[in-house]
Amino acid sequence: MVPNGVNTDEFLPCGDWPEEEQYILFVGRLVKQKGVEFLIRAMFYIREKFPHIRLKIVGDGEYESWLNRLKTNLMLSDMVEFLGQKSGQDLIQLYQKAQLVVVPSINEPFGMVALEAMACRRPVVASRTGGLKEIIEHGKTGFLAEPENYLDLAQWIMSLLHSKELRQQMGSNAYACASGDKYKWSSIAQQYIRYYTGLLKSDITGELDGRKKEEAAKLIEQIKAVSKKMKSTVSNGLFNELFDWM
Repeated sequence: MVPNGVNTDEFLPCGDWPEEEQYILFVGRLVKQKGVEFLIRAMFYIREKFPHIRLKIVGDGEYESWLNRLKTNLMLSDMVEFLGQKSGQDLIQLYQKAQLVVVPSINEPFGMVALEAMACRRPVVASRTGGLKEIIEHGKTGFLAEPENYLDLAQWIMSLLHSKELRQQMGSNAYACASGDKYKWSSIAQQYIRYYTGLLKSDITGELDGRKKEEAAKLIEQIKAVSKKMKSTVSNGLFNELFDWM
C-alpha cells in the first residue's frame, strides 16, 4: 500500500516554540469520530497544572454546538477557542506556533493532520488507532493514547508540556520522519509510477479492461509531468484520482 504524502515545501518548520502564547492545536472536522470531546475533557485535568495553556480548535461540523456546550459546562470557556475553518498560510502558521498537536480520533484511516504537524516540527499526541499507529512512533515522534480515554490523553499531553526539551527532541524526530522518503510527495509519486507501470506490465491475463489500462497510463504520465514541473510535489487532486482508480 502506497501511503499518502505531505507537501514539505509548504508545511515546514518556522522558529522555536513561542513563549508568549502557548496552545495545543486540533485540526479536523467536528464530528464524533474525531474524538474532540475527549480532548476537551482532557483539558479539564490539564488546567490544574497548566492553567496558561489554551486549546485552539480548527474546523467545523455538526458536533460544534454540542462541543461548545461541553466547554461551558466544564468551565473551560477561557481555555478552549473554536477558530472555524482555516487553510493556506493561516493553517500552517497555527501548526508552526503550537506547542504540540493532538489527533484524538476514535478511528482514523490515515492521519494527514499528524503528518502536517510533524512536517512543521511539532510533536503529536494521537489515538492508538488506524493509520495513526503507523505514522506516530510512540516515545520518539510523539505519544499514542488509548482511544476515547481522556485521562490517558491528558497524561501524554502533560508529559510534553512539562518539558520544552522533550518537545524539541520529539519535534525534530517528527520532522525527520515526515520529510523523509516515506512521506515526501516526490518519493510517493515514484512509488505510484512503479505500481501502475508494474500493474500494466504484469497484466498478461488481460484482466484489466481497455479503459482501466488507458486510465493507468494517463495517470503515470500525469504524475511524471507534475513531478517534473513542481520538482518535489504532486497535487492532492492527483492523489484523489489515484485512490479512485484503485
